[in-house]
Amino acid sequence: MLITTTGLFAVAFALRYFRIVPSYNLFIDEVTYSEIARNIAQGHGVTHYGEPFDLHPPAVLSTYGLVIRLFGLHGDLADLAFALRPVAALFGAGTVALAFLIGRRAGLGLPPAIAAAVLIALDPFQISYDSRVMLEAQTQFFAALTIFLVMHLAQKESRWLVLAAGLSAGITFCSKETFGLVLGAALIVIALGNRVAPRRTLAAIIGLGLGTYLANLGLTIWLGGLDTWVQARGNGLTRLIGLNKETGFNSPEVKVSLLSRLTANLDQLAVTYGLLLLGGICCLLLIHRRRSLSSEATVPVAWALTACGYLVYATLFGSIEEQMYYIPLLPCVLCLLGLLAGLRKGWWKALIPLFLVVDAVVWTRVHTTDSNLYRQFLTWSETGIPKKSRVALTEDSAQFVLNDLSLGSWHTAEELRQNQVDYVLINPHLVEQGYGLGDPAFLNYLESEAVPIFSATSQQDGTLILYDVRRLDHR
Repeated sequence: MLITTTGLFAVAFALRYFRIVPSYNLFIDEVTYSEIARNIAQGHGVTHYGEPFDLHPPAVLSTYGLVIRLFGLHGDLADLAFALRPVAALFGAGTVALAFLIGRRAGLGLPPAIAAAVLIALDPFQISYDSRVMLEAQTQFFAALTIFLVMHLAQKESRWLVLAAGLSAGITFCSKETFGLVLGAALIVIALGNRVAPRRTLAAIIGLGLGTYLANLGLTIWLGGLDTWVQARGNGLTRLIGLNKETGFNSPEVKVSLLSRLTANLDQLAVTYGLLLLGGICCLLLIHRRRSLSSEATVPVAWALTACGYLVYATLFGSIEEQMYYIPLLPCVLCLLGLLAGLRKGWWKALIPLFLVVDAVVWTRVHTTDSNLYRQFLTWSETGIPKKSRVALTEDSAQFVLNDLSLGSWHTAEELRQNQVDYVLINPHLVEQGYGLGDPAFLNYLESEAVPIFSATSQQDGTLILYDVRRLDHR
């Protein structure tokens, strides 16, 4: 089993690491997290441009900071983000290995357990978040590790096992609370079922996890102040329960619906959608057959149930964004393989290879295309834009990665005139979706009056355009 697990880890990492920088555009959260990680590495604490950062717990950010310190990473924030991407890929590959181990522990045969791991290894949605400086990859790894450790309790109870599971759960909570809430709910469901381990044992794991989180919380408040924490977490909580819809598919300001994103991404994520849908259905079917399942097999089912329950609630009522669909993907795949493995062999042997072939085609297309618009622009701008030029920005990412330029958020013809602007950087795709400062009228003005001097396009992120506005009448 060790050889298989190691091989799956190596393959999964290679699939993520190959052309990891050009394959994915620079995302605003990557810039933010890289800046915070750099501050941690330099001894400035969990701060964002001099202010305490309390929106998310610090476990993942501290990991990135440790890597910066150990390997002496340096450069501007874009370079730093690109250098940190392999860290997420390592954790993503670790999750693939855990998918195999959980599948075997749940009673899947060797081929179905390998199939579950390979589906996660090749899934384009999973890879996309395992290839950026985000919170998801490490958080999901520790959530899966907790599930794997809990499954061992069905055969042997050990204080060390309980301690390891509790600390792993605590790290999950201290990485991203939504994953922690799903994991905590799963552990409660497992305890209520009373088949895996004594309820006091599972209560101890939950207590250790919450204790770790509360200790981190107390330290965060002590260092950054209660008011700062309340403001940041209050905003996060209202978004979680749906009272604040400033972002996400349910936001009235953002012109992006769930259906529009599903349709736009269908050519890349069709298999992902199928895995989520079929996995959720299989979870319900396995619950119906729960008496015939082994105690270990009920653990990933409980995980899938709470993950899918959160997803349904957040989709209908919350301020959900696309990365939240990462949470139920692994448990859904485990449920799908758990059900198919018990049917006639021809079923899963026909369905799973089809999924894998489609994902392999998508992987080839994504990883042989330069879709990193900002990397292309940053390389071009070194000689393409005179230093000290005044550049109007209409979205968030560029302001943190452009150097030696005078930047501003000017997004009307009048503001361009008043501020003697030389260039405008804009992404029409984001304008159409309602993100950033640009609006359709301003975009139409640029398209009809200004001269585009740089353009880079990707299927996923649209087109990044730099307009030269120096010769317009507003000067």
